[in-house]
Amino acid sequence: MNYYRNILLEGRVEDAQRYFEDYVGSWPIAEFQNAAGIYAGTNLDGVLKHFINADPSGNNKYLMWMVKMYLNPEERGTAPSDISSLVQRFHKNVDRLTPEFMKEWGYGVGSKITQSPRDIESYEEISTLEHVMDTIDHISTKQQERKKAKSEIDRVYEDDTWLIIRPQSHRASCYYGRGTKWCTTTKDSDTYFEKYSEEGVLYYIIKKEKTSQGKDFKVALFKKFPSRSHRLVPDDEWYDEKDAKLGGQIVHMIKSMLPAQTIQVIDDLYRQELVPHQESLDFNRWMSLNRFTEMISEKLEGENILFNTESGTWSLEFVNRSEWYVNHVGETPISFSIDTFVDGEYEINVSDYQRTIKPTEENDLDEDVGWYFKILPEKIVEASRTLGYNELMNGKLGLPPRDMFKANFLDNEKYEGNQWRGWPEKTFLNNILIPNLRYLLSRPEVKELTQEDKVLWGPQRWRTPLVFRYPPKEGSLTQLFVDFVKNNPGKTRKEFYDHIGRTYTPGHNSEFFAVINNSGIVEMKRNGRQFVYVLGPNYETWKEGNLSRK
Repeated sequence: MNYYRNILLEGRVEDAQRYFEDYVGSWPIAEFQNAAGIYAGTNLDGVLKHFINADPSGNNKYLMWMVKMYLNPEERGTAPSDISSLVQRFHKNVDRLTPEFMKEWGYGVGSKITQSPRDIESYEEISTLEHVMDTIDHISTKQQERKKAKSEIDRVYEDDTWLIIRPQSHRASCYYGRGTKWCTTTKDSDTYFEKYSEEGVLYYIIKKEKTSQGKDFKVALFKKFPSRSHRLVPDDEWYDEKDAKLGGQIVHMIKSMLPAQTIQVIDDLYRQELVPHQESLDFNRWMSLNRFTEMISEKLEGENILFNTESGTWSLEFVNRSEWYVNHVGETPISFSIDTFVDGEYEINVSDYQRTIKPTEENDLDEDVGWYFKILPEKIVEASRTLGYNELMNGKLGLPPRDMFKANFLDNEKYEGNQWRGWPEKTFLNNILIPNLRYLLSRPEVKELTQEDKVLWGPQRWRTPLVFRYPPKEGSLTQLFVDFVKNNPGKTRKEFYDHIGRTYTPGHNSEFFAVINNSGIVEMKRNGRQFVYVLGPNYETWKEGNLSRK
């Protein structure tokens, strides 16, 4: 095998030397006024040996091309070392050269380079190969920078729609903030980024899908550290892509778009960052549990708030500080009382004060207090005549840890000047009280009383107004889509748009399709590279009127 390889190498060297001699007309020194126009006295044999030694292929595969480029009148004056170094770059990157790559960078379908990009003979000029190699190097540099930037962030939150990061370097700030006018993304200076990093915590909130106008959606959130001269925690600063400061309803709208837990995650991380600044803060500012309950009662007095459970729809009624009730909405008049943080105890008690539920061996009610529960930090316990207070295995229910509740609800400074971020009563109801009540009111003994057995669903985009009542309004998107899926199972969203005669645009009505999939009325499945729809597990329940949103 080596014998034939040696013959190949010798043959390529002989061919290259012969090409030299024929083209120049002399060997091994170029004579005056030679046919190739090579400078008189040039050591042609030395040039050839340089090309042989510099050929990176190991079999002189590139030798003839180097000789041709050296002798090409259009390339006159190019040093042999420049030609050989270019060939070495080509050899290093040859596996990355594909017809698709060439088409992407402007080489026509029928061009020689596009058809055979890995054959060096396809490149008839040094400048063409240099351009291709410069493009490859540029892409490689950008890929390396992208990789470094992605490693220099704290990934705070990510799902299919949203990415929230905290940039740890100016490079990462520029990469994730590209397309914006934020001063922290100025490429030729890291002054602003370093300033913001020293004075607080910077977050970039990025929507992965483009807007309906085809633009990126990015928002910067800056949470400034307190100073010794101003001991309060500063207000959040929100900025749009143009670096305009946002406030009021726009900030509230942005928060409502985000998944429910994201703001809480950011606040928790920021609270950890505040530890070194504790001496700058006034921690003697906490309201009592009793005062918090009075404040919530004052805000909600006279309200009746509806919510769904497996036992039907219930209403939260707020009479005064000591009288909170939950009443069944329907023909069966059932009410339970709610005692919140009585005597400063960090617990909420729910009881059947009318003794509607009767003790049985199955429900094992306490004979003294009847149907009675305590909602405690991260758990719920029930009063049992045989076990005393028996802890229920109910997942992530119960009150949040006391320190978390204190930071979120009992900080007086959050209420100064009515600047509380959000509405404390709504946050308390939606995140704490109603989820626990929903669990308790879905128990078998309550469903037996109401004679209702609903199936509940909850949207991942929990702020969406969609509920999907049955029957849907004639001609509505719900009616058209469900009927289409029923009659055409396994079809795509685009095929649905074609069916109803509308133009399909990726991302259009994305909230509707995501939430109706959450409801279980239809179900989205992967079919190869596409997503198709079929009727979901809750379709029949929906038709029977027994499907409710949480």
